[in-house]
Amino acid sequence: MNHSISRIIIFCTIFLLQSTGAFSRYKTSDPLANRSTVNLFNHMAGLAERGCMSGHHDDLAYGAQWHDILGKSDHKDVTGDYPAVFGWDMIELERSRTEDLKSKRLEDIRQYIMLAYSLGGINTLCWHMDNPLTGSSSWDVSSKEVVKSILPGGKNHEMYKSWLDRFAWYISSLKDSDGDPVPIIFRPFHELTGSWFWWGKDLCSPADFIALWRFTHDYLTGEKQVHNLLYAYCTSAEISSEKDFMERYPGDAYVDLLGFDNYQDESLEAEKNFTEKTSACLKIISSVAGKRGKLFAFMEAGYAKMSPDTTWFTKVLHPLLKDTECSYIMFWRNAYDIPDHYFIPYPGHPAADDFKAFIDKKSVFSLKEIGDVYNLSSADPFERKRPEEDVLNLLLSKEILPSGWLRSHIEKDMQGFVGHLDELVPDLITKDDIYVKNRLSRKDKSKNVGTGWEGGDWEAQCLWWNSETQSNWRDGYLRNAFLLRDADMMTKASLYVEHILSSQDQDGYIGIYEPDLRYRFDGENGELWSKATLYRMLLAYYEFTGDKKVLYAVERAVGNVMENYRIYQSEPFKVGVHYGGVTHGLVFTDVLDRLYQLTGERNYRDYALFLYQDYCCHKLIDEDIQYGNIIDPSYRLKGHGVHTYEHLRSLIVAASASGNRLLENALDIYLKRIAGLITPTGAAIGDEDILGRKADPSNIGYEYCSLHELFDSYMRLVQKTGEMQWADKAEKLFYNAALGAKHPEKSAICYLKTDNSYEMTGPRNGKSDPDQKQTRYKYSPVHQDAAVCCSPNAGRITPYYVRDMFMKDKDGIMAVLFGASEVNTIIGGTNVRIAENTDFPFSTSLHFEIETREPVTFSFKIRKPVWAGGIKMNTEYEEENNLIVIRKTWEGKQTISLEFISSVEKQNFNDEVYFSYGPLVLALPFASSETKGREYAPGYTDLKYIPKERTVYEYKGGVPQQKASEMKFELLLFNPSSKKMEKKILVPVSGTILRQVTFKQVSK
Repeated sequence: MNHSISRIIIFCTIFLLQSTGAFSRYKTSDPLANRSTVNLFNHMAGLAERGCMSGHHDDLAYGAQWHDILGKSDHKDVTGDYPAVFGWDMIELERSRTEDLKSKRLEDIRQYIMLAYSLGGINTLCWHMDNPLTGSSSWDVSSKEVVKSILPGGKNHEMYKSWLDRFAWYISSLKDSDGDPVPIIFRPFHELTGSWFWWGKDLCSPADFIALWRFTHDYLTGEKQVHNLLYAYCTSAEISSEKDFMERYPGDAYVDLLGFDNYQDESLEAEKNFTEKTSACLKIISSVAGKRGKLFAFMEAGYAKMSPDTTWFTKVLHPLLKDTECSYIMFWRNAYDIPDHYFIPYPGHPAADDFKAFIDKKSVFSLKEIGDVYNLSSADPFERKRPEEDVLNLLLSKEILPSGWLRSHIEKDMQGFVGHLDELVPDLITKDDIYVKNRLSRKDKSKNVGTGWEGGDWEAQCLWWNSETQSNWRDGYLRNAFLLRDADMMTKASLYVEHILSSQDQDGYIGIYEPDLRYRFDGENGELWSKATLYRMLLAYYEFTGDKKVLYAVERAVGNVMENYRIYQSEPFKVGVHYGGVTHGLVFTDVLDRLYQLTGERNYRDYALFLYQDYCCHKLIDEDIQYGNIIDPSYRLKGHGVHTYEHLRSLIVAASASGNRLLENALDIYLKRIAGLITPTGAAIGDEDILGRKADPSNIGYEYCSLHELFDSYMRLVQKTGEMQWADKAEKLFYNAALGAKHPEKSAICYLKTDNSYEMTGPRNGKSDPDQKQTRYKYSPVHQDAAVCCSPNAGRITPYYVRDMFMKDKDGIMAVLFGASEVNTIIGGTNVRIAENTDFPFSTSLHFEIETREPVTFSFKIRKPVWAGGIKMNTEYEEENNLIVIRKTWEGKQTISLEFISSVEKQNFNDEVYFSYGPLVLALPFASSETKGREYAPGYTDLKYIPKERTVYEYKGGVPQQKASEMKFELLLFNPSSKKMEKKILVPVSGTILRQVTFKQVSK
C-alpha cells in the first residue's frame, strides 16, 4: 500500500467515525441544516470542551479611533489576531423593502460577514428590531401588546412576516464561492428576561414569547427554507435560578445555543456585582446546557473603558470563564463616533497588555486557534506540522538515587514480593522462557498465563500474557536493584539481560513469536505489547550501565518492527479478534519516545505518530483514545482503565511529534475527561472498566495497574509541557492512592481498592456481584486468582517516581517531585551533586545541598506545590509559573533550605468533604480482623479484612487538629448510630487498611 492510498483510507475512516457516531448528543434544531452549519456546530462543541472563543461586535467595521478601513481590527491590532467570533446587528433591515436591501450599512455588513467567513471566523447576528406596533426603536416599551400584535391572527402579523422575508432573503444571499449559504448564529429577541426591549419579561407573557420564537424559527426553516442558521436563546443576567432561565424557553427543538448578556459598569464597586451575576449565570446556564445537550456562550459582555481596573480581563473575567465549557464570549463594540463607548482596549490603551494576556491564555481562542470550523472531514489531525521539542529532559536513570525514607521503602519492597515474585509464581516467570526457549508458534494452543482461566482452547495468538507479567516485573526489579546498588540483585538483572540479548535473531528480532506468527496476525496478538514491556527494561539497563551493546540491540529490534510494520504502508492494529494484547501494544510509543530522547533520531517519534494514527483507524476493544471518539462531545470514557490511562502517553507523544493543533486539542479534551475520573486520593477509577462513570470514593474502585500508568502519563506531560500541575497530580497519586493500596506492614497489595475502604474480602466493600465472583478487593502478594499484573506494576511505580524527581531545562536543573535523594549529573560541562535531605511527605521542609567541582552558572528550580500556602527560604529567589527559581553561580558546597507552609485543608468532593495536609490525604482508620487465605510461600499470603465495627461517620464542622508533631489529626465526627459526636484520629491514607476518606456533611 503506497503512502497516498494509506492516507485516503485514513481520511475515510475518520470521516466515518465523525459522521456515524460522533456528536450524537448535539443536534441542530433545524434537521435540514446544511453541512457547513452542522460542521460548525459540531466543531464549536469540541472547542467548548477545551476553552472559550473570543468575539467582538462590529470588529471589522470600525474601532475606537477609526472606521471604514477594510481588514482593520482593534482586536487584531492589540493581540495580533482577529477574534474567533464576529458579531453584527440587523437593525434597519425591517425598514427596507425586500427587493431593495441596498442601504450602505447593510451592504457593508454583508462585506464584513463574508470577510470574516473567508478568514475562517464565525458570524453571529442579533436584531434590534423596531417596535412593529409604534414604529419606534426596539427600546420602545410603551405597550404590552406588541408581541400579541405580530403573532398569527394579530394585526401586525403580515408586517412581521414581511420583515422575516427580508431577513431570509438577506441571509440566503450570503454564499461562499461554491454557492453554499454561509453559517450564521442568529440571536433574536436577546436579553429577554429584562424589560428594556418590547419583547422583554414585563412586556409579554411567557406563552406569547414562546409562540413568537417558535413561529419565527418555523417560518424561516419551513416557509423560507433557510437552513444555515443556529438559533441562540439569550437572557439578561437578571436570573437567579434555572426556573428563571427556562420560563420563556421555546423548547429543545427550537434552540441550538444558550446564553446571557452582562456588563460591568465603570467603577471598581461594580466588580462584585458583575462577578456574582456572571458566576451565577454561568453555573445556571451550563447546568441547563449539560442536561439538554446544548452549547452555551457569554453572548454580550464588556467593561466600559476598562477603567479604573486595567487588569480586568485576566484578574476578573478569565477566572470566571476558565473550565466552564463556555463556547464564546462576545465583547461589545468599540464605537468610533461615541467617546468612551468601547469594550476592548485599542492600541496604546492602559489595558491593552492585559487584554493580550487574556487572549494568549491557553483556554481562550482567537481566530488562528479554532481550525477549519466549517469542514471537519477535510481536517487531517495526523498531518505533521511543526514537531515540538520537550520542554524538560529526563536525566539518565543512574543519575538519581533514592535516600532516606524512599530508599527504605524500596528496600522493603525488594525484601518482599517485589524482589521475589519469580519465586512465588515460577510457572509464569522462570519456567516459561517466553522470549527465548518457549517462543509461541501456531502449534501452541493453551498454557498457564496466570489468570486462573486455564483449560480453554486458547488461540496461540492470545498467549502473550506471561510476557506482560515477566517484563513488567523485571522492569521494576532491575530499576530497584540498581537504585539500591545491590550487587547480587544487579547481577541477577544483568544475567537476564544477557539471556535476552542472546536470543536476538540475525534480522534484529527480539520477541515472543516464532517466525510462523511474527507480523502475520489475523486475530489477537501481543507482538508490540510484549516488546514494549521488555524494551523499556532493556533501555533502563542501558541508562544505569551505559552498555551501548544493549542500546544497539534495542535499536535493531525496533528497526525490525519498523521494517515489518512499515510506516504508512501497513496496518499494525488491523486484526480480526482483538483483546488486550493488541490494544496494550499502542504503548510501544514509550520505547520510541525514550529512544528519541536518547539518540535524537526523529524517525522514532514519526513512527510513534504513525502507530497512534493507525490505532485510530480500526475497530478495537479499547477505543477511548481514538481520535474520532475524543472529538465526539457525547462520548464518555468506558474502556479498561489501564488502557485509558497508559494510552494517554501515546497521544501526548503523537501531539508532540506532529505539532498538529488538532491533536493538541484532542489531548486537552482527553485530559479534561480523565479529570472527572479522579478520586480524592488522586486515583483514577476502573474496576476494571470505566463504563462511562465518574469518580466515586465508595462505589467504584481503581486498579493498581492504572495507578502506575496514570502516574507515568502525568510525568510525561510534565516533561513535554513543563507544566507543574501534572507533577502535583502525580505526587498526590503516588503518596496517597498508590501507597494506600499497599499493605502498610506486610508484603501485599490490593488489586482493586476504593478510597473509602470499609471491607477487603474480595468483593467491593463486601457487596457481592451476582454476575461475577469478585476476588480483587483483598491484599495479596500475587493475585493469581485474578491476574498477575498489578503486583509487577506495584514494583515499578516507586523507581519511576525516583526517575522523574529531577529534570533539566535549557537553564539548569529542576526539582520536580520531592523526596530524599541524591543527584549526580553534569551541567555546563561541570559535575554537579545535589543531595535532597527531607522526611517528605511527612515533613514539608526540604534541604538541598548543592556541590560543584568548579564554578558554574545555572538555574536551580523547585516546584511550588499547589497546596503550599507560603514559602520560607534561606536565600533569595523568584517565582515563575509555579516554580521557585534561584539563579546564581554555584561554587563549592551550598545549602538551600525551604519550608512549604501548610495547614489542614477541607476539600469538597461531590457532596462530601475530605481533609488533606500538604501532599497527604487524611483518613479515619478502622480496626479490623484479619483472615489469611492462600499461602504462596512462608510470609506471602492472601489477606482479607473485615471491620470490628462498621460505622460510616458524618461531618458537622471543624478542621482536624494536629497532635504535636505526629502525623495524627484529631477531629470530632458524628456517629449516626449513636447520634453522638466522637473524637476521632485521622492519619495519612498510606498508613491504613480499612478507612474512611470522605464524610457526608450534615447540619449541626
